[in-house]
Amino acid sequence: MNMRDLLLILILVVGSGTMAVLLGWMWHRISKLEGGREDRSELGNVYQRLDALRDQVFAAEDEMARLNERVDFTEKLLDAPRAGAPETDEPSGAP
Repeated sequence: MNMRDLLLILILVVGSGTMAVLLGWMWHRISKLEGGREDRSELGNVYQRLDALRDQVFAAEDEMARLNERVDFTEKLLDAPRAGAPETDEPSGAP
């Protein structure tokens, strides 16, 4: 065997060992999340927190939609001609 073959074998062994450790860790995490009652309660807490976060996002979206409607209404009021104001050919915001 030459040095290249030994290096290739070393890389294969180390790579296989790393992959085995990684797969073992992933298997442990999955079984822990799907495992016993204690772990299921942890998973349930995650789902509850996710639902609460989703509700907060929906509430923020609703509030943004209401604020957008208010801004649109205010812009329309500002663009409308006022009673008693002299009419000009230039828009009010033009320089």
